[in-house]
Amino acid sequence: MPNIVVSGLINIETSCPIKQFPINYFPIDYPFGKVNSCISGVGFNLISNLKVLGVDTTFISMVGNDLFGRLILKELEENRLDYYTKMPEDFYQYIEDDRIINSDVSVDELVNASEAG
Repeated sequence: MPNIVVSGLINIETSCPIKQFPINYFPIDYPFGKVNSCISGVGFNLISNLKVLGVDTTFISMVGNDLFGRLILKELEENRLDYYTKMPEDFYQYIEDDRIINSDVSVDELVNASEAG
């Protein structure tokens, strides 16, 4: 069977049950033990399903150089999924006043600056 290369998204998905829809306002609501997080994303779901079907796959994606990025890489390795990733170390992007801002300042520098000021 041929090897399939998948380029797509991988992310952390967090879900929480709701009591009803539409959601009424509750000033305090603690769903203890019911909030779940897992690895998800179209690319990840696709390669996971192809592996179950016995198809050789290689996954290409971008993950962060942070706790969640390391969790994603660990999950890929534990499931023996072949992957190539890019982990940006000194780049971030954010939206400010409806403009996308790119910077070569590291996230650590931003955190240190915000703590000092």
